[in-house]
Amino acid sequence: MKWRSDAGILIFILLAHLGILWRYGTAIPAPMPPEEYSLTDLSRNIISGRGIVTRVPSELFPFPGVPQPFYVPVVTYAAALGLWGAFRGFDLPTLRELSRWLSALDLLLLYRLALRWGIPRPLSWIAVAWTALDVVYQLTGNIIRSDRFCLTWVLLGVLAFTEGWERRRSPIWWVVSGVCMALSLFAHAWLAAFLTAWLTFLLLLRYPRVLPYFLSPIGLAVSLWGFYALRHTEQSFLISRLVIQDKTALSPSAFLILGLGVSTLGQVLGAYPSNSPIWLAPLIALTWAWGRGHLRWPGWRIGLIWMAYLTGYLNRHPWYAGWFTPFGYLAVAGLLAALWPSGAAKGDRFVRGALLLLSGAWMAYQGLAVWRNFEAVPRIQAAHQAFFEELARDLPPNASVWLFSVPDPSFYLTRVRPDLTIYVGTGYFAFPYAWFWDRIDVMVFTASWVLPKGVLPPYRTEREWQMPAVLIEYSVMATRPIR
Repeated sequence: MKWRSDAGILIFILLAHLGILWRYGTAIPAPMPPEEYSLTDLSRNIISGRGIVTRVPSELFPFPGVPQPFYVPVVTYAAALGLWGAFRGFDLPTLRELSRWLSALDLLLLYRLALRWGIPRPLSWIAVAWTALDVVYQLTGNIIRSDRFCLTWVLLGVLAFTEGWERRRSPIWWVVSGVCMALSLFAHAWLAAFLTAWLTFLLLLRYPRVLPYFLSPIGLAVSLWGFYALRHTEQSFLISRLVIQDKTALSPSAFLILGLGVSTLGQVLGAYPSNSPIWLAPLIALTWAWGRGHLRWPGWRIGLIWMAYLTGYLNRHPWYAGWFTPFGYLAVAGLLAALWPSGAAKGDRFVRGALLLLSGAWMAYQGLAVWRNFEAVPRIQAAHQAFFEELARDLPPNASVWLFSVPDPSFYLTRVRPDLTIYVGTGYFAFPYAWFWDRIDVMVFTASWVLPKGVLPPYRTEREWQMPAVLIEYSVMATRPIR
């Protein structure tokens, strides 16, 4: 009756994880600009048949009501989000639900992948529980972003790749893996591209004859997107350049810090406690154990986990670290599996008990950070609501408002102040239109964000709010440009 025991344990972990995310609600993380509001508009346009466009004006395209092509390749996620919104509604709480359910699904896929890679059942459960309790993973599972949707297809793609590689079954597994990786690429190209390249490289070395099965779905998807992007080459190249620059513009010291994996040590976004380890240590230990023959994994698995780590951490965005988290705990479970005795002798039982005790101690440590978030939700939610209501009351009629604050009031203002023209701050600050600030009446932004020098025009502060997070308090300001 192992399946009943498995089901009971997994259901408990999944319900606990979903309960935590529902408790976080829209308070943790706070509503974030610009993705949540922009992706909501994009998904609504896709599902209503208006095309891959958004009507949300920004610094890059400051034309209210004019549909602008959306050149960041997140179209598979946006379509799924639109389908979800068509049934559940296009407001912030209900759209975040999709990421929560995907987060639970990814835990199930992680469990299946751990078993498929030969990790004992108890350690597979532990890997799932560790991932479910990881705050960075929780935050990426409670926000309108494409990272979690991308992870779902990546895990499915790796599962199918494992079947094809290790059992040498029919070409259908390579086709399935290619389809999954294509869907992940157009949920989040940056996160999926390097793993896709790694899998392609592996097939080129080992099974070059099956490459067409794997690459055909990917090539078709890339060709369709290229045809779409070439319709407006100037703007698509601008967006592509800004996105790549945002991901790669790092100083050597910042690159080193990120590579060491300490960007999520103790905190996430500077606002929430983190319980993630320094991943570099277990990954080095895993590689050493594999190199010494203590871990009987094929080398491609070690390479895949390292590729996922570099993708998740060698950039400035902590959301990507949450995308890597399941791979990290899969690696730790694999390392423990090398120490896990299979016999029934007294010494073997002692080793298994010691490993389980250490695993439980880490879960207890994780639970402390989760509890700090858990108990902070009511006061954070109350502060957000007060800020939204006071801002909506203070803004002048028919004003043009530029929003770049955490929490992002876009959803609330759209609902209660339809007279406003809302411009969403993108964070790229390219400003291809020099007259942009001339049409802005009010700027609302987070004061602690270090904006590039000369980006904002001279302004006077009209109102300031102290906004609580779990670890800090910070200021949000409503200002007027001085003309």
